[in-house]
Amino acid sequence: MRKIKILVFTILIFIFSSCTFNNNIDIVTDTIEKPQKGENLLKGTWEVDALEAINKKDFKIENEIGDKLIITNSVVGINNDYSLNPNFSAKYVNLKTYLKSKGIDKLENNENLDKDVIVLNSSDGQFFSRDFIKLSDEKIMFLKNSVIYYLTKKSSSVSNEDILKYTSENSNSSDRVNVNISEKDDTTVLIGIRERVENNTISPKYNYYTYMVRLRPKKEAIFSKTEGIFFPKKDEFWKLKISSSNTDLNYDSILAYPFSLEEDVLNNQKVREKYENVDVNRNIILNYVKGDYVSFQYTDPYSSSKIIKYSILNTSEDFNNAEGLTINEIAQKDVSNDFRSKVLKEIENDHLDYDETQVGEDLSNIGFIRSKGNLILETSYWIRTENSTGQKSFPIDIATNKDFFQSGKKLVNWDQIKNFDSDAKDYIESDNKQYILIQNQDEILIYQLNNGRISEYPSISIATNNSTSIIMCEWAFDEYANVWDDEFKGNDLLHDY
Repeated sequence: MRKIKILVFTILIFIFSSCTFNNNIDIVTDTIEKPQKGENLLKGTWEVDALEAINKKDFKIENEIGDKLIITNSVVGINNDYSLNPNFSAKYVNLKTYLKSKGIDKLENNENLDKDVIVLNSSDGQFFSRDFIKLSDEKIMFLKNSVIYYLTKKSSSVSNEDILKYTSENSNSSDRVNVNISEKDDTTVLIGIRERVENNTISPKYNYYTYMVRLRPKKEAIFSKTEGIFFPKKDEFWKLKISSSNTDLNYDSILAYPFSLEEDVLNNQKVREKYENVDVNRNIILNYVKGDYVSFQYTDPYSSSKIIKYSILNTSEDFNNAEGLTINEIAQKDVSNDFRSKVLKEIENDHLDYDETQVGEDLSNIGFIRSKGNLILETSYWIRTENSTGQKSFPIDIATNKDFFQSGKKLVNWDQIKNFDSDAKDYIESDNKQYILIQNQDEILIYQLNNGRISEYPSISIATNNSTSIIMCEWAFDEYANVWDDEFKGNDLLHDY
């Protein structure tokens, strides 16, 4: 009887072992022992010899053919993307499964995907993280910003000259500016929010509101919230609201007025009309607010095309008469020919048949949107011919007035943000470089910045229950922090947290 039990137990072990082995073949598998000093799997000098865009509409090429990658135990770098304190880990993966997890089904170079490869990860906390995929002893690849870079090994060693490019104190490639302020300024930040509700409807509804966050040295951070967008404009504060002037409930009205006149605006129709910009032929989604400007996208609710267009208005005492600024006004020079050629080029890239005379020219069809920590100028086209119909919104690269943008060099780049918080969707540095705001899918968090490094824990976090976007962010320091606090608390619709 004892022999039978032992036999059954042995068979069960064999079955379970077989199941475990088969499961591991199809997925990322056994982690290799962490490479030790002097045992770097990919140590050497590599050169980019090919690249491939994964997403044709959303990619950014940062390295060109011929660019050099160096990998040592103490330095990993290619151009301005580098680590001076890399930590290495490696694992065996099935190449097909690994690429599929990155949204890639095939490679243009016909690389055999049905094989196991080594992936060496080099990371330096929030500053750097990259997977290098070893295709052979002489070939590797890595992914960044929807681009695959293929590299060939040039040498098993790295020259001292190449290492000094990254380690030298006077290196021009270094973009990590030292700003170390142990005592933080008294700070107030106003954060304008667009919140999408009723997501399952064809025409979702939006709420707009403002958070005021107080970041006080050696005190607990607090925040308050009010309806509408509350923003500074020169020596006073203004308030902005989006509403409907008709029974169709389209957002066709923008109300922008000095906060000191709020009672008159809300109770006196004549005063209200002065500060209300209405157009029943548009359904507005607010994208950006800063001082003298408000930027939004809209559709014509009574048109079958539903083309998305953009507009930027100047907030003023006669806001009711404000008209969309043109690209020439934004650039402060005549760029109309450049603008038109870029629109036509976009249509050509989308392989649409068209006659130039059929493409209308709307120099005011421009607006600002936030994307991955940057403010981007956006436009759109709509075209219909006998053979095709197309419409598209896309960023347009034309230099604009510096008043629209945050001044100064950024301490933190998008890669560092994603290494720190993989769910991040936007970020904004404070003007004094002491704080950084990070928005992810569920929260808005504000961290301290020290020497360009993000603190481990946030000073404050604000939960966002619905889909939200930041459309305004303004900072005040020291005595102005108190002034902003007092002005904001004059809101009757204030909610403290």
